[in-house]
Parts: sequence; C-alpha cells; structure tokens
Amino acid sequence: MNIKNNNRLIILCTGIVLLAELFMIYLDKAMILLISLLIILFLTLFFYSRKFSLLVLLASIVMDKISITIGGITITIGMVIVILTFIKFMLNGSIFSLKIVKGGNLNKIIISCFILITLLVTSSLFAVDKVGALSKTIQFIFLMGTAFIIYIYTKEFEVRYILKCIIITGSLNIILGILQFLGYYLGFNINSIFSLFDKLNGRAYYGISVVNIGGTIVPRMNGFFVDPAPFAGFVTTLICIIFCMNLYKMNFKNIITLAICSVSVLLSFSRSAWLGTGVTLILLIIFINFNRKYKSFKINLSIVILITLLILLFKDRIYFIVERILQTFQIGDVSSDGHKSMAVYAIKAFISNPIIGIGLNNFKDFVGYNTMTHSMYLTFLSETGILGSLAYFYIWFNIMRKLYIKRNYSNEIVCIFFILLSILISNIGYDYYNQLYIWSYIGIAIGLIDKEENLSVEAKM
Repeated sequence: MNIKNNNRLIILCTGIVLLAELFMIYLDKAMILLISLLIILFLTLFFYSRKFSLLVLLASIVMDKISITIGGITITIGMVIVILTFIKFMLNGSIFSLKIVKGGNLNKIIISCFILITLLVTSSLFAVDKVGALSKTIQFIFLMGTAFIIYIYTKEFEVRYILKCIIITGSLNIILGILQFLGYYLGFNINSIFSLFDKLNGRAYYGISVVNIGGTIVPRMNGFFVDPAPFAGFVTTLICIIFCMNLYKMNFKNIITLAICSVSVLLSFSRSAWLGTGVTLILLIIFINFNRKYKSFKINLSIVILITLLILLFKDRIYFIVERILQTFQIGDVSSDGHKSMAVYAIKAFISNPIIGIGLNNFKDFVGYNTMTHSMYLTFLSETGILGSLAYFYIWFNIMRKLYIKRNYSNEIVCIFFILLSILISNIGYDYYNQLYIWSYIGIAIGLIDKEENLSVEAKM
C-alpha cells in the first residue's frame, strides 16, 4: 500500500474512532479508550493483512444475529465487514486492476445482473409497497457486491485456501449450536455469555428455536443464524467442502468431522435442509462411483461408517426425525398446512402479475400479513414474474453449466458445484437466497470459472 493510501487509511481509522466515541459517550472513559484502541488494532490488521481480512469477512457473513436496526433497516455485522472490504479494495487498487476476459463468463454474469436489477427496479415502481420493494432491490445489489468481493479474493488466494477458511470460521457456528442445544437441556441461558451485545443491541440475541413434534417441544440448532434453515443449509455446504476436498484421503478424522456436521444438520430439524443434504450426497456418491479418478471403495466404506455412527448417536432421537418428516404429509399440521397455503397464495400472486411480478418484499402485502412463500422459486415467480425469474435463474444456470462442463473435475470444481446444487435443492422448501454466504459461494464459483478462462486465453497467445 503506497503513502497516499496510508494517509487515507489513517483518516478513515480516525473518523471511525471519533464516531465510536460519540456513540459511546455515556460509557466510562476507560472503556472508551479500550474500545478505541481495539478499533484501531482491528482496522490496522484488517487493512494490512489479506489473510486476516479474509477470515474476518468469512466469519462475519454467517453471523446473522449480530445486527443493529437503524431507521427500520437492519444492518448485520456481515454487511459492515463487506463494506469495509470494499473500501479496502478501493484503497489498494484491487478493483481497478482486475482484468476481465472479453466475451468471457464474467461479462455475461455482469450483464445478467444489470438486466435483473433493471427488472427489479421496474417491478418496484408498480408495487404496492414501493419502499419495501426498492429496499429489497438495494439488498440484492449488496448481495451481488458480496459475490464480487469474494471473486476478487479468488484472485489473491487459491480457492482451496478460501474453502479451508470457511471450514475454520464455519466451525464457530457449529460450536455455538452445540452450546445452544446443551444449554437448553441443562437449563443454561446461552444469552448470558453475550450480555454485552444484549445491552448494546436488543436484536443481537442468542436463543434457540424450538418445534412441536408429536406434542413434544424439541430444540432446533440455529447457531449465529436467526432461523435454523439457513444454519442447516450452511452446515450442508461445510459437509460438501469436507467431503469433496478430501476425496483422496477420507480418514477417521474427516469421518468424525462429517459426523459432527451431519448431527448439526439433523438437530436443526429443518426439512428443507434435510432434503438438500440427502439429495446432494446421493448425487455426489453416484458421481464418485462413476468417476474412476476417485477411490470409490474407500469413500463408500467411509459413508457406511458415517451412517453407522449417526444411527448409534441418534438411536434415541430417530422417532423425532421420522415424525418431523411425516409432518410434511399430515393434514392438520400447522407448519405444513401453513407452507401449503402460502404456496397457493404465491401462485395467485404470480397470476395477478405474471410478467414483472408484484415486487420484491411485497408478498406479505398480497397476503395481508407478514409471511413468506417458503420457497425461493415461488418467491421469484410471484415477486419478480417471468422476466425477473428468467434473469435470476439464468445466472445460476450459467454458473452451474460452466462448472459441469469442466472436464478436469478438480476437487474445487466438484466441491463448488455440489455446494450450489445443495443450495438450489434446499431452497425448494424454504427461501433464504438473501444469505451472504450463498453469494460468497457464487463469487468463488465465478472466480474458479474465470481462472480457467484466463488460462485458456493465455495458452492461445
């Protein structure tokens, strides 16, 4: 970083520290000094260390609960770190030094994103809740920006290293989930650990969700997420990373790690995540067995050991798991019936405006109370219409197709392909497309594809 950028960094750090002092003026002077020093230390490490900033970013994007609401807008810690990372890349010139292959995949993605945003803005102008639709559109732009930032990191680090960082930072979610689960049964209030956050921000709570299964209240892991479904969806991506990045060395340590992640998904009691995990792993196993590159016997044996471990660990809770699955088909179940009725409303909303939809974040206005479609596909169909849905899913289709046709099938490509597949499947029964971690994986996928395209262009020169 040059001297000019250093001066900008000093001004930025000073400004943030002064703002922090103004907001915390009611605190003790010693506390203000300590917080100021910590902020300076954090910003110095963040702006000067690439590895530190990457770890902080990956850790923050899965901490959904740590947030603050200002003027009706909820700002998560992940959003703050994404903005800081963007400022960092502006200062060090990473954004301006990017080389985009003419006619390459990144160009197509950028054009698709521009078309989608144009359609979303147009739809917002005709929506009942125009402010809500426009705010959701701004959030969408932010999500795309997150993917772009992660894409830049793929230029600085190997994808394998980024995936390892996701495992490290993602383990914090599982640890908290385990503490939540144990705390529920031991009568320990996990909120007390984070009492400081509770005082500074009422929305930064750390409770655990519950579900009624057969008349019994059962706790659901949700980690740093507000909802168990995105938590379980994220842990499913960790399973894909551990599985795919160790295709040549599926040892006992990896089996235990997979078992812990699998237990976390099961204890979320999220049926959409179970669907995504189950179908993805089945397809992954089929892929491995039909690909001679991998040692399928060793992997199959590892899967048998993993399933045996899960059965032994869950022999007392198999009833709740089976009953939770059966709830999907039971008439009179509040949760399942609610999901079905919202699906009907989503279809009605689509019929009312099939071309551009009723506008993002307007489904609740169509129904008459605060609710959701419980399906990413129904959300886009009802709120963005045919045009918006085509533009959005073209981005996914283009990325998945590019990954699939790569004939070398490196561990990284296999990993990202099945991660994105698990997200697409999980979102059939739920809607959490607006999670930062999903768009981080999209950024990694674009980076992987772009690297290969750049290599192809260089080889022809």
